[in-house]
Amino acid sequence: MIQRIQHLYLFINFLLASYFATMPIIQLNYIFKGHAYIQCITATDLTMRVDGGSLIVNDTFLFPLITICTSLLLSFVGIFQFRNRKLQRGNCFLNYLFIILFILSIIKIWMGIQNIDVLEITTLSWINIALMILMLVLNYFTVAGINRDEALVRSADRLR
Repeated sequence: MIQRIQHLYLFINFLLASYFATMPIIQLNYIFKGHAYIQCITATDLTMRVDGGSLIVNDTFLFPLITICTSLLLSFVGIFQFRNRKLQRGNCFLNYLFIILFILSIIKIWMGIQNIDVLEITTLSWINIALMILMLVLNYFTVAGINRDEALVRSADRLR
């Protein structure tokens, strides 16, 4: 009775957070002064390739990595907090904060790229943006499932 679908949502959140911690999130293709640039935003750095050449690391970041790793940890720990639903719900609310901070930090990095003449955002980037929003939706479904379980336990206690 206690191990419900919200644990599946937390596990998918855990997998998505581990994906965002390790893989490129947004890839931008653009042309500037006649050269083709490809920039990739990851949780750790902003890399660039010029005309298909070698990889250049423009910036390294710590804040997005900390936020997504904290979200990863909160999702993993939340899976095993099924005995204390109030703590699990508080954990999920804290997870909301870190997911939102991660999304906002990626957007800030994205908006910080300047001097772009022609811009193309790859399909994978749009899918990754949708997956970041899916993390928020899954976290909402987790909280709703925890609240349903709590109401079920309260109603069973009233019947005794």
